[in-house]
Amino acid sequence: MGSSSKSRQWGAETLIWLLIVGGVCGATGALARIISNFLIVACYRAEKHQFDPKTWWPYYVLLVPLGFLMGLFVTVLVKSNLLFVENQSPSGNLWWAGLSIIVGFVALDVAERLKSLGKSFFGERKD
Repeated sequence: MGSSSKSRQWGAETLIWLLIVGGVCGATGALARIISNFLIVACYRAEKHQFDPKTWWPYYVLLVPLGFLMGLFVTVLVKSNLLFVENQSPSGNLWWAGLSIIVGFVALDVAERLKSLGKSFFGERKD
């Protein structure tokens, strides 16, 4: 009883750590996107478009949690073998962490793709 419950506990702990790492990688990608967007909008396009923090604050605040969630989602998809890279057999955990960073960087686009994927699985709402 001791060894099997110990291995199950270790497996659950590993899964939790994998999800945390995937989420943090996604948040890191989102943070990189925020910094690059802020620099582009506030510095390079300042003369064309006036930067209004009152308008943009939700984007800058909420993109990091969205990146965390998208990184967590891609970790679940990769580790459950629902998402895979064609013609390659990635090994180790570093490649999916990198994928989580990329997903966090394009979190808004990934959220739209997940929305269309969900619609294709479950259909459109009929109000």
